[in-house]
Amino acid sequence: MLTHNPITPHPDLFVSNHLIIMYAKFSYLDHAHQLFDEMPRRNLVTWTALISEYAQRGRSEACFRLFAAMLVHYLPNEFAFSSVLSSCADSDGGYGWQVHALALKMSLDACLWMLPMLSLPCTARCVIM
Repeated sequence: MLTHNPITPHPDLFVSNHLIIMYAKFSYLDHAHQLFDEMPRRNLVTWTALISEYAQRGRSEACFRLFAAMLVHYLPNEFAFSSVLSSCADSDGGYGWQVHALALKMSLDACLWMLPMLSLPCTARCVIM
């Protein structure tokens, strides 16, 4: 893909992040993930972009796996948490309690726009399903 281009052997992180988003928006999630895997450097935006696209496409298992892998490298931000929590309703893997507990441990309940995601009705809906 992009990393095999002899002119730019290490593409710019900004460009790569936008290419991941573009591939995903056009429903080429496999291409987006391939580019993600080939990137020599990734940042929080890279991880969050792919996580949110998996969540938006209803691929909750891939969303959770990528979120768990991101925890080794970065602390997730509100955007990553909101994507993962929104995909809880589509999953039967029982990850909702773990994600919810981590969000509370990181004091994300202090973020006003995260409160609805961390409220009991949403959490119960995400976890019980």
